[in-house]
Amino acid sequence: MTDENGRLSPTEVTALITLIDARLGRMEDRIVTRLDLNSAGATERWAKHDAELAENTKRVVARFLLIEKSLDDHIQIANAHFDREHDDQVASATRQRPVRLTAAWLGANWIQIVLFVISMLAILGVLGVEWRALV
Repeated sequence: MTDENGRLSPTEVTALITLIDARLGRMEDRIVTRLDLNSAGATERWAKHDAELAENTKRVVARFLLIEKSLDDHIQIANAHFDREHDDQVASATRQRPVRLTAAWLGANWIQIVLFVISMLAILGVLGVEWRALV
């Protein structure tokens, strides 16, 4: 087998390489077989996952549409309420503004108003005296 120096003959090296090649070939075949089995299992799992994903997506989209519709309904109700509130505020302000402005004007000009009333009474008094004198 080996010579006196411990070296292998070319036939032994060829046999050893053939043995290693055969074992590597069997190992490769087992690895490829396992990869094929894993691939087939993964295909089944991914098909199941894709089906679940599609179902969950439909469910989530349906729920989102329901929530969106509900929010739209609430927004419409709130907008109608805010519009009524705004209209009430405008109507109230329309009724109160002249009163407030008149009261503010009277408060700011009360001296001129009192003087005007006194002058009118004086004029009426003078006219009354003149009228009596004529009669």
